[in-house]
Amino acid sequence: MAHLNALSSLLSVTKVTYFTQTLTRPSQDMNLSRSEFLFNMAAIISLVASIAIWFAGYEQAAIFIGIWVPSILAWMNFAAIKEDRINRGDK
Repeated sequence: MAHLNALSSLLSVTKVTYFTQTLTRPSQDMNLSRSEFLFNMAAIISLVASIAIWFAGYEQAAIFIGIWVPSILAWMNFAAIKEDRINRGDK
């Protein structure tokens, strides 16, 4: 039983250490291009506007604007694929 307690405490310390390292150390994979940043900001602004309009009492307008968020993110993916193809030299 002592072995299990020691193992579980070691695992919990490892999980906490990994979690704090991922929070404090920036990942190299998270660098956004300018277009990705702009698309993400547009999606966030659309989401916030949709929530604000909903609470202002305009439910149908809020739903309409809320539908923009996945569309904006889909266009971001399309632009990223296109940009990647251009960078690789494909057409």
